Amino acid sequence: LVITFDDGFADNYTVAAPVLNDLKCNATLYLIGNCIDNKDLMWRNKLLLIQKVDAAVLKSGLDKIVNQYKLSLQGYKNLMSWSFNHFPMDKKEEIVNNLWNYTMDVSVGEYLSKHQPYMTTKHIIELSNQGFEFGSHSMSHPIFNKLSYKKFKNEILDSKSIIEQITHKKINSFSYPFGKRASFAFEQRLKEESLDSITVFLGTRNKLKNTNNNLTLWERDNLEHSFEIALSRFLLVSTIRSFY
Repeated sequence: LVITFDDGFADNYTVAAPVLNDLKCNATLYLIGNCIDNKDLMWRNKLLLIQKVDAAVLKSGLDKIVNQYKLSLQGYKNLMSWSFNHFPMDKKEEIVNNLWNYTMDVSVGEYLSKHQPYMTTKHIIELSNQGFEFGSHSMSHPIFNKLSYKKFKNEILDSKSIIEQITHKKINSFSYPFGKRASFAFEQRLKEESLDSITVFLGTRNKLKNTNNNLTLWERDNLEHSFEIALSRFLLVSTIRSFY
């Protein structure tokens, strides 16, 4: 059993780690390079906050963004699904930051200073010394199947480098944001170009049978559900798999 956490939220340190230590369990924590030390708020986290503003304020901000970036609101249901389907990855930070400025009454920096949602360098070093493992979760949490190879490579290796500088330990695993994989050709090319670099690429897909021993193709089970559903899925899927 391998336990993983994505994004590097502070509750990995304050909530999850103490529980795991009591149970004498380990975990691998995948970090977003830009968010370490609360230097930035991941673009989707910004959108989660933006969508809570007054409907009229949100509509006004959306109208400005749509006109500014020539985006379409056709089929719009909510901010999260719309952004996932329509945002160009090379412009996602710029678009979301502008939308934030159009709709929010505090700056991103002020929000981060007050709430500090992510782990700090100090937290990471402390957990690393306790035996927790760390991995790359990209620099900016993009949708990887929408990236060029250059962006794919930089997102992974730049994050890997930052985490290695903090922990002074080799990082060899990468967790895909949203569980969405890039092409297998990209993964193979990175492994060939950057020897002794990333050897494990983790996606997210719930399969009843997953016996693939190729570390490049490992998949994780998504447990981002209510506790009752997550526990039921965990017990049910693992029971069914035991028959294979």
